[in-house]
Amino acid sequence: MNSTDKWLIRGIPVALGIGFAWLGKSLLLNEARLLHRRLELEAALHAENEKVRKKLLLGIKF
Repeated sequence: MNSTDKWLIRGIPVALGIGFAWLGKSLLLNEARLLHRRLELEAALHAENEKVRKKLLLGIKF
C-alpha cells in the first residue's frame, strides 16, 4: 500500500461523514424555518388588524 491508498481509505469515510452531517444540519434548519413560518401564518389568520395580517402574510419582520 502506498501513501495515496492510505489517504483514500481514511479520506472517503471522513468526506461521507462530513457530507451527511451537513445534510442533516440543513434539514434541521429548514424544519425550524418551516415551523416558524407556520406559526407566523397561524398568527396572521387570527390577526384582527389588516395591516398586521398583511405584514405577517408577506413575511415582513417587525
